[in-house]
Amino acid sequence: MPAGGMRGAGPRPEGQLDEKRKHARFVTRLRVWCEGDDVTLFGRVGNLGEGGLFVHTGTPLEQGAEARVRLKDLGTGGEVQARARVVWSRRTGTSFPAGMGLQFEPSDELAEEIRGLLRTEHGSKVGLR
Repeated sequence: MPAGGMRGAGPRPEGQLDEKRKHARFVTRLRVWCEGDDVTLFGRVGNLGEGGLFVHTGTPLEQGAEARVRLKDLGTGGEVQARARVVWSRRTGTSFPAGMGLQFEPSDELAEEIRGLLRTEHGSKVGLR
């Protein structure tokens, strides 16, 4: 990506993270319930995109674990549910925030629901289809 956060013909939308991913990620205030095999945890979403999310937690699930996530829509009060896989996990004690990165099982319906959550939180400044 060129210097200055430029992508393509214009500046990066406010709140969008500068990363090399298939789908853009956006900083969010959402909370999430994440259910693994024998554990359920509640965490703060660090960033969210159509392809996955980062969850701040001191007790992340192990890399490779399957999980079900539930995100609360701040606008409607509804809930978005998805299946995901932990692609990386980081415990406390490093120079980076503890948590885990989860990748959603791809679904057009889920992608639209995620875009809706992001539009509710960020409004029209979010460059989503």
